[in-house]
Amino acid sequence: TDLHQCRNNAECFDDGVYCNGVEMCDTDAGIPGVCVSSGNPCESGLKCVKNTQSCTACDEVTIQLTTDNYAGETSWDIKYSDGVTIRSGSGYSIGSHYETIPNLQEGVHTFTIYDAYGDGICCNEGAG
Repeated sequence: TDLHQCRNNAECFDDGVYCNGVEMCDTDAGIPGVCVSSGNPCESGLKCVKNTQSCTACDEVTIQLTTDNYAGETSWDIKYSDGVTIRSGSGYSIGSHYETIPNLQEGVHTFTIYDAYGDGICCNEGAG
């Protein structure tokens, strides 16, 4: 995008796109400054929906995990598409467990569940 020179906020124009925030004059490097966007105008924990230009709650995922009789062998992780781990879990006791991951960014994510022994999480070893 083109950077417009300015001396004050009034010289910066609003492009009408709510999701990129309010334009203002950044004079930190001196005068004249440049018009910049303040970024996401939504409060923390909210995201800006571009097609409606409004704020909404960030995506949330709840993981329900039922282990087999060897719960200590069970672990999991959820990662962004670039392989960066968002959250992981391990060290479970036998039974059902719930974990909510709030403020999940939009995009592609990979959920992987692991069985350290490699015999699976069900059937002969319990109802996991």
